Amino acid sequence: MDLSGMSWLLIALAVMAAGGLILLSVLRRKAERRRRQRRLDEAGRKGEEELYERLLQLKGYRKILQNVYIPTSRSTTEADLIMLHHSGIYVFENKAYSGWIFGTAESQYWMQTRANGTRNSFYNPIRQNEGHIHSLMKLLGVKDRELFHSVVVFSDKAEFREVDCEGRSFVNDHEIWVIHLQDLYWALKKAGAKTRYSLTRGELRSFYQQLLPCTKVSGKVKQQHIKDVKRKYKR
Repeated sequence: MDLSGMSWLLIALAVMAAGGLILLSVLRRKAERRRRQRRLDEAGRKGEEELYERLLQLKGYRKILQNVYIPTSRSTTEADLIMLHHSGIYVFENKAYSGWIFGTAESQYWMQTRANGTRNSFYNPIRQNEGHIHSLMKLLGVKDRELFHSVVVFSDKAEFREVDCEGRSFVNDHEIWVIHLQDLYWALKKAGAKTRYSLTRGELRSFYQQLLPCTKVSGKVKQQHIKDVKRKYKR
């Protein structure tokens, strides 16, 4: 092989090596994203279970549903937890995030910053929960938004930074609660004390029977929901 041919061979090998490194880097990033998503999913499940267990400890008659897939005009929207109570319908959005949390009631996305400096943006949970409530109103045939209580619950490991809606806030004249898990009972007591509703057990049972099938959807519906969420909230 002459010198010219040797040069081209070395160039080709260098290009292949560079391509291999780039491919390896891409695969590593994808694997890390998958691991991070698995950790988030696991934390979310644990957070929902802890929230559920605390709701079970409340006194009085109530009905609680987990992972409610509410039909929409195009697909479904999933409410983490719904509690039917004489003082109204409580819709919970669980966020099992740690680290610093930045966001406003008006912003489309919020930001999580961890101690190691990594950041993760997520869709505004207030808007997300309002979407759940809007779909619930249609499904249940309820026209008055004041029947619903929106409660966004963060992990006690999260630290609110520049969150202007911490605790109680009002969005479009509707009361919204953005709290830590440790403040759950305080928020529910405050929300329940202000309600002008008093639902009967019969009404609660009726709502429960309407919503119960939404907790027993097929795996196909769940997979389609996941695809729709990724497409909707992709940045």
